[in-house]
Amino acid sequence: MNRFVDLHVHTYYSDGSFSPEDVVTHAKRLGFAAIGIADHDEVGAVSQAIWLGHSHGIEIIPAVELTSACNGKEIHLLGYLIDHNNTDLRETLKHLRSERFKRMERMVDKLRKLGVDIYIEAVRRVAGSKGSIGRLHLARALFDRGQVTCVQEAFDRYIGKGKPAYSDKPRLKAAEAIELITGAGGIAVLAHPKLVHIDEHIPELVHIGLKGIEAFYSKHTSDETARYVAVAEQLNLLVTGGSDCHGVIKDKMLLGSVKLPYRYLTILRDRVNGNRTV
Repeated sequence: MNRFVDLHVHTYYSDGSFSPEDVVTHAKRLGFAAIGIADHDEVGAVSQAIWLGHSHGIEIIPAVELTSACNGKEIHLLGYLIDHNNTDLRETLKHLRSERFKRMERMVDKLRKLGVDIYIEAVRRVAGSKGSIGRLHLARALFDRGQVTCVQEAFDRYIGKGKPAYSDKPRLKAAEAIELITGAGGIAVLAHPKLVHIDEHIPELVHIGLKGIEAFYSKHTSDETARYVAVAEQLNLLVTGGSDCHGVIKDKMLLGSVKLPYRYLTILRDRVNGNRTV
């Protein structure tokens, strides 16, 4: 019997719309053996998801997605099989979430100066009180208040990079993010490489501790997937994959769009366990 995993799923603890229970329920319905909960700068969903996974027969892989910088470009690093209760990890994530909130206040202030009817309280209501606040929450708040006709319009007109209300987010250096993941007992993987355009810098990331690459991704073509699998083989990197599901967006759910064979998770776990015994 073939078993599959999706190692890149978000919840409403960051910018997803699904609760941990929603994620586990959908994963069970779709026949997944394991799911990686990888929220932005947040691990609050992991414990609940693990508990729910036990009752549904779904393995939950503790993970996190960290925004970082490499040669002036923003990249995202996934930390897999971390100790989500690690003190240094939690303290750093708490700081990053605080900086995210300050960024949101700056963006709301810029929007108000543009004459847009938006308040930070409206964004907080959308984000909830559970975790990390982000631009998707702001976009949804703008839509809820009738300031844009759809969520994408908020990015296109106001809050996308280079737009009048954009503000940079807090970012760790790539080396800092990798060190944080490794210190929490995990393994660092480059997320959605197609989207970050840093192929020429991947060897540099390997030199500072990168161990894997998300070759299988919902927005990768088959040719792109094959190319990143080849990069992984060339640089002795682990291959991972995930949908980057954020819930239901435009009546579509990405969970189920990537079904990574379970053997990749076995290899990932074996590498992590090997590191811990060194």
